[in-house]
Order: sequence, then C-alpha cells, then structure tokens
Amino acid sequence: MRALLLFLGLVGASCTHGAGPGARAHGVVVVDELRVAALAPGRVALVTVQPGARVAKDQVLLTLDATALTHRRDELQAECARLAAELARLERGALPEELRELRAQCDELAARAKQSSGAERERLDAEFAAMQERFSIRSKGARREDLDAARAAVQAMQARLRGVTSEFANVELRAPMPALVQRVHTQAGENVGAGAVLVTLRDPARLYVEADLAPLSAGWQKGASVWITSSLLPSARFEGQVLELSVPPAPSDSTHPAFVRVRIDLFEGRDQLAPGSAVEVELAH
Repeated sequence: MRALLLFLGLVGASCTHGAGPGARAHGVVVVDELRVAALAPGRVALVTVQPGARVAKDQVLLTLDATALTHRRDELQAECARLAAELARLERGALPEELRELRAQCDELAARAKQSSGAERERLDAEFAAMQERFSIRSKGARREDLDAARAAVQAMQARLRGVTSEFANVELRAPMPALVQRVHTQAGENVGAGAVLVTLRDPARLYVEADLAPLSAGWQKGASVWITSSLLPSARFEGQVLELSVPPAPSDSTHPAFVRVRIDLFEGRDQLAPGSAVEVELAH
C-alpha cells in the first residue's frame, strides 16, 4: 500500500484573549505542520535529512531496514515457482519417458516379489500395488479436482507475494510536498512502530496569523483586509486577509462565547515573520 500517514497541526504560542471591541487585536504567527509517520513497524536504517533542510516533493526523508521483508519476499517467490512448476506438470500430464520409468519400476518390484516369501513378499506386493496405482493415475492424466486445487494454491501464493511486495512502498518515507524540515524524531538503528511520527515538515509558504477577539468586535468578517505589524520589525507593515472566524464553545457558566478566533492569511512577510512571534493586527480601512 503505497505507502504514507500524514497528520496536520498548528504550532505557535497562545493568543491574547479579550483584545476588546475595536479594530485592533493581538495575534501570533502560526504555521501548518505536516507530520510524516511510519506506515509499518521497522528499524530505521538511514536518515537522509536534517532539521532546517529544504526538501522537494517525493524526496526520501528516511529509509527503514528491509532485510526481513526481502527475505520473506524471496521465500514466497521460490514457493510460487515451485507451485507453478507442479501445476504445469499436472496440466501437461506424464511424459513418455516418465511412464516408461514407472513401468520399469513396476516390473522390477513384480520380479523381486516373485523371488521373495513371507513378510518380504508382502512388503514388495504392497509396494508393487502402490506403484501400479501411481502408473495408472499418471497414464490417465491429472484429475480435475487435482488441477483445481493446484491452480488455487498458485493463486493464493501469488496473492501473498503481492501483499509482501506492496510493503516495500513503506520502506522509504518521502516528502509529500516541497517543505522545510522542522524536526526529525528518530535516528538510525531505532525501532519504530506503525503510526510513529518520524519527521515533521512545514510549508514556509503557508504562514498565518491567529488572533482572539472580543465577541462584539465590529468589522471583523471573512475577506476583510488587515495590516500586521511586529515589535521586532517596527518599520514594516504586512498585508493580510481574514480567512475564517470561529467561535469556541462558551464556558459552562456562561451562554456567551468568551472570544472569537480569527485566522488571517499573510500576503506579505512570510520570509520575515517567524512562527510563534507575537504581532498586532489591525483592520484596514
């Protein structure tokens, strides 16, 4: 199964609640995280990226050890070949030379039985009867039920082989998009479980601002233009737009929400504003 599990989250410091009615609010810069997880258990063989590295789409991030998987595949391939050869033998029937050999073995057992007596004669007579039955069956060709069973065995083994082969897609973990490596959570030689987050990526092109507003703040609506400023960049002002507003559940002792959360898309400043930094947000008039 081609291979990866992806988890989407947000990082950043908490926003200041209750900015009060009006056109300004305190906010924080946040970024979407993409967490790349192991789809199958295994041992990490090689880590090919470091935090801070930029990676391209489909670039290998790390590789799991495939020794045991390769051994299982090779065993199944050998068993598939054996079963296929047996099926081919049943389908073609006995070759003339095989029948001659069986006939010769029957004649030899019959001759030895005539020259024997007692328990030895009984044993040779039983062997002769079994060889005679085998010769008769091979002369008539394989029974339909034997052919059906052989075909079913080949198909079942091929299905198992396909399943194991598909697991090789889980050996290499690749970046699902161009991104920046935020964190690497493992190292070579470590055993990891299925679902374990191994690498965290972030898309530097997807930077946002989140702010919490008082419920009655006027003018804040989806699509509204805003200005973002930072005390760390006193001479800069960056344009953005409100993407969405959400209302968290009200406290148990109140019927009114404590605040409204607004998410703002940054049009500018993605290369200057760092995730987690505090900013001021103001409606553009």
